[in-house]
Amino acid sequence: MMLASGRVLCINTGGTISSFDSPEGLAPVGGSRFHALLRSNPQICDLSAPQEASLLNSSDFVQGRVLESITTPIHLADGRPLVVDMLELVRFIESPEITVQDYNQLIDLIKNNWDCYNGFIILHGTDTLAYTASVLGYVFHKVGKPIVLTGSQESQIPISCARSDGWGNFVESCVAAGTLDWSGVGVVFQHRLLNGTRATKVSPNLLAAMESPNFPPVAEFNVNITMAKSAARSHRRPVSPVSIVGISTKTRIRVCHIYPGISGSALRAQIENDNCCEAVILAAFGSGNVPISPESGFLTAVKWAIKRGVFVVVVSQCRYPDVIPIYPLGRMLLSIGVVPGYDLTLEAAFGKILWLFSQDLTTEERSRLFQTPIANDLTAI
Repeated sequence: MMLASGRVLCINTGGTISSFDSPEGLAPVGGSRFHALLRSNPQICDLSAPQEASLLNSSDFVQGRVLESITTPIHLADGRPLVVDMLELVRFIESPEITVQDYNQLIDLIKNNWDCYNGFIILHGTDTLAYTASVLGYVFHKVGKPIVLTGSQESQIPISCARSDGWGNFVESCVAAGTLDWSGVGVVFQHRLLNGTRATKVSPNLLAAMESPNFPPVAEFNVNITMAKSAARSHRRPVSPVSIVGISTKTRIRVCHIYPGISGSALRAQIENDNCCEAVILAAFGSGNVPISPESGFLTAVKWAIKRGVFVVVVSQCRYPDVIPIYPLGRMLLSIGVVPGYDLTLEAAFGKILWLFSQDLTTEERSRLFQTPIANDLTAI
């Protein structure tokens, strides 16, 4: 009998990948139906392999159901099978409804099972997958094991359909989490492994729904698997049990999308309507530009927010973002204390602020760290 190359924990949170048709439309279905579908695919499960008992004890999990483990065929990167333990959340997470409490549930499940597995897979709805990847990317940025998020595109092609992209995404997630030489958090989609803090969703219809602006893929799955140069990835390495801090549920973030004609009153209203607002992300034009004329009152509102103690950052609305203060409209923002996000995506800026505000840091420390490359999230200036 060939020994397995390793063991991976797969956490199913729901999403299109585990959905089936229902009277209300596509909906994730738990228990034996989705699991049986995975086991029926010879690319995913070798039914002739001896059955491996799960390392998870079902009595230990109030939040999840432990399903039968899957042993993959021997087509993985090192030519040996992989054992995948399956854990399904009792309450599936609707991707647009995800909350900080859900992030902390995933963090705890990974942290509590850290020593038992070579890597981790999270099946996730695609709408907010990049946000979750960014949050986890910062929380687990110093670890020596891989954590992969994947799903399938929402164009009515769940894994229950023959032409679903979910089949390939799942297989390649097993390869990425179980055998490839990299660590940290990544997103597997359409034959690419993307850095988690760089991923963003660019289409609700294209199968290549996820991109990584301004940063190369960690790996590309072609006939041969091509890994990025060492500078673009962290390697697997032996680690002691990680000391991971969860995400604070008290941090309130507002995103202000800049549009032609926006006034300062629009920004003030967002902040005044939430007395607990601690941070604002300005999604600005081009290289970080906003209206600064006295008539708009926008700059005055930004100054008022900063004086109030709100942490204000600016990112670009562009598909390939980069905040470069070369115009007066952008430089004025930085001169009053707005923190530049450089080429951070909106999702990464959101996740980074959540992570920074979950630690006991001063405003100056948050500002410095926000501009510091962490988990390969931004390009050093």
